Amino acid sequence: MRVPQRGRGREAGRQQVTAWLRAAARGQRAGRRNVRFTVHLKDGRAVTVGDKGGYAVSAALARSRAEGQDPFAWLNGEIQARYADFYPSDRDIVGVDLTIY
Repeated sequence: MRVPQRGRGREAGRQQVTAWLRAAARGQRAGRRNVRFTVHLKDGRAVTVGDKGGYAVSAALARSRAEGQDPFAWLNGEIQARYADFYPSDRDIVGVDLTIY
């Protein structure tokens, strides 16, 4: 899913990612489900967050809630913590793809 850097479309993107995580968490009750994120940055790079086994969907949702219901802020923090060679800002995220398995 692509999102603009500002405006109403960005907020709609935040809400959509949160809705996908909530739906996957509801489906997680029968068994553990994981999620992997592919984050697209405005400079054309794509960064995978959760590439070694992913995150439990409920944990990803809880961490997003801790950032004020903002999955982009949480993903940005994860990127900064893991990849010290570049520091994108929250506004640099222009797309997010989720793989729920």
